[in-house]
Amino acid sequence: MSRDTQFQHFAELLWDELREMNVKGTNGIDVYHEQCKAIAQRSYDLVLHTVENVDMVDLARLFRQEIAERIPDMTELPKEQE
Repeated sequence: MSRDTQFQHFAELLWDELREMNVKGTNGIDVYHEQCKAIAQRSYDLVLHTVENVDMVDLARLFRQEIAERIPDMTELPKEQE
């Protein structure tokens, strides 16, 4: 895996979510704010996914790139939390 492809599925899921907001939205400013909020939320989701999928012992013995390469891509986005 490379930096360009490691989280490609996650990127596609996020893109679809942002595109859907763009199609539904009528006010450009509101869409922009909703998209920024979605990017922040999904970034958090990706970090949480990363923490859940990293063995703490690997943090001490592997290089950062090796750790990143072991993190699986996200196949689906978490459900919205209220």
